[in-house]
Amino acid sequence: VAFEPMGAATDKLTDTTSGDKASDSFILSSLCLGMSLKYLIFTGGFEPFISVSPFFEPIAIDYGGQSVVGGNGVNVSGSYEGDDVGALFKAGADIHLDESLVLTPFLGYNFSSPVQFKGNATYTGVAGKDGPSQLMMEPDPKNRLIVTPQPLKDAPPPNSEPFSLDLSGFEMGLALGAFFDF
Repeated sequence: VAFEPMGAATDKLTDTTSGDKASDSFILSSLCLGMSLKYLIFTGGFEPFISVSPFFEPIAIDYGGQSVVGGNGVNVSGSYEGDDVGALFKAGADIHLDESLVLTPFLGYNFSSPVQFKGNATYTGVAGKDGPSQLMMEPDPKNRLIVTPQPLKDAPPPNSEPFSLDLSGFEMGLALGAFFDF
């Protein structure tokens, strides 16, 4: 079990011809629930291993967006949730410093790509859009992808797709473990 504050992201678009602007921000966090299966290649004071850790990961996004189109401003905010099933593959070594301390350097690859973040949006500057929505990526008139909350009661815009994250990639780290007998 792990709580992971994943960070924040912000982006801004400005149309230099019309002066239209759009910006949004995301604060991401997750709670990872999983199990690690570890195979020790040999045992002793230095124990190389390989492991696989399948997990279930609910991810929360606090979203805020602002747009100014033709001089009219709209603000939107909302909390969204999505989940993912993934796996972390690792290779490393447990180095026993003494009876109760273990230092573990590792290299791994994480497979994780959550999609379909749903929640509730609150708008200012436009009426009738508050309520259940899903984060969508849709092309703007300049064919750039922008993220917008799409009300669940409405049909998604053409060529749009659910917002997704690709959290896959290499990881390396160094863990320190302590063990105690009771």
